[in-house]
Amino acid sequence: MRRTGTVICRWMLVTAPLLALAAGAAAQPRLPTDSAGASSDSGAARARTAAPGRRDSLVIPPRTAALAPMARSSMRPPVLGTIVALSAAPARAAGWATSPARVAAAGPRVLGTAIAGFGRAATPVAVPVVAPAPARVDFAWEQLRSTRVQGARLSAEAPLRDLFAKAGVAYPTAHIYLRAFKREHELEVWGAKEDGHYVLVKTYAICSLGGSGLGPKLRRGDEQVPEGFYHVVAFNPSSDYHLSLRLDYPNAADLARAGSTDLGGDIYLHGGCKSAGCLPLTDAGIEQVYWLTVQARAAGEQSIPVDIFPARLDAARWVQLTQVFAGNRDLLGFWADLKQGYDTFERSHRPPDVMIGRDGRYHVVLAGH
Repeated sequence: MRRTGTVICRWMLVTAPLLALAAGAAAQPRLPTDSAGASSDSGAARARTAAPGRRDSLVIPPRTAALAPMARSSMRPPVLGTIVALSAAPARAAGWATSPARVAAAGPRVLGTAIAGFGRAATPVAVPVVAPAPARVDFAWEQLRSTRVQGARLSAEAPLRDLFAKAGVAYPTAHIYLRAFKREHELEVWGAKEDGHYVLVKTYAICSLGGSGLGPKLRRGDEQVPEGFYHVVAFNPSSDYHLSLRLDYPNAADLARAGSTDLGGDIYLHGGCKSAGCLPLTDAGIEQVYWLTVQARAAGEQSIPVDIFPARLDAARWVQLTQVFAGNRDLLGFWADLKQGYDTFERSHRPPDVMIGRDGRYHVVLAGH
């Protein structure tokens, strides 16, 4: 689990909605969408611009030599239907650290600080260092101002409650974990039991995949679905693909491996069945995943992990991959790093704690708590 969040003052929560309502519908800002956001190839800078002195929460800043994965912008009280991003500190504050829940033994670490066992080269998987989460009712209430989220709640609440009851997991829960498998076209949703172990709640079909198939996203325009260890960083109830959850691609590992290559951005879990780099779950599928994720965020889960693998990396499939891609040692080496995380979860049923080396390699240090 990688939990992050922001504190929103009570007076802002009370006055901001009232002022917005008093100003009338004409005063509402144009709702941002990922209209071309089925992939990183949509052009974030084209689709989202900010007023002078303000940074749009979904604009990816230029890559930095220090491997800061994504500059963070201020969290403002969301207006009706707007995207809610989970980043919450000034862009100049480049400190990123692991969640205490993800690396309990290591404690907080700032990006670039040496970590025991890996020397100077290791940095944590990108998790913003932010304040504690706002109260559950605040985030859920803001999301439910969207008619789409209201509809998702009506259609998803009863099925989700039944699924979690059958899995023996409390509902709603703050602790969920998502795993995607590109070869199998599947997205798994796991929930934590009281003892901290995760159990499978449901597997959703990924409707389609863009790009050339297996392998990480390498550049803007390749329409490839990324592979690696990511988090949900924004909720968009106004997506052109019904509802969408933005991932923190490119992360520090992607940036380190890319060098000066433009990696693109705007990678989402969303509705519909179109993909040019995203993971479409159909409208019915995203309604359940979106509403479940909203509840997890509102219940205190600040950093919801979404790990994307080329395939299920069990022994049999690993043999197949090594045979088919025997001539691509770099790709097999990258997948071997991902396999550490896959194997760790398979053994422990706890999300893995992952560090990122300056060379862009993932290092699994222990199972999450």
